[in-house]
Amino acid sequence: MNAHPEKLIGTISRPPGMGETGVGTVVKGHTMGGLAHNSVAFYHDDRTPPSAELLGELVIAAAKDGRRLARFLEPGSIEGRFNLRSVTGPLIENIDLEWAERVLWIRPPIYGDPLLKHSTIG
Repeated sequence: MNAHPEKLIGTISRPPGMGETGVGTVVKGHTMGGLAHNSVAFYHDDRTPPSAELLGELVIAAAKDGRRLARFLEPGSIEGRFNLRSVTGPLIENIDLEWAERVLWIRPPIYGDPLLKHSTIG
């Protein structure tokens, strides 16, 4: 399984029940509380535009400025834009997103794992 959708940096087994579009990405940073630094977040790499059904959900979101973020999706105050809320960091307001996918499974960090040396989501 590709641990980063853009560049193969290593492999890790998919969690039970994830199909062929399931991917994992290493999460870096300390703003998401239980989604610990060096966790692996698994989601379906369908690259679906954000929608109302994802509001309030933990997502991996791709901003049009190139950032990939693990955050809770909220409606923005500008039509077609969204807010991304972390647990301890600042609110990112009215961000223009290419896509957002619901996080389906989280693997806690396993220190010493070579996959965790690569920063993929901030």
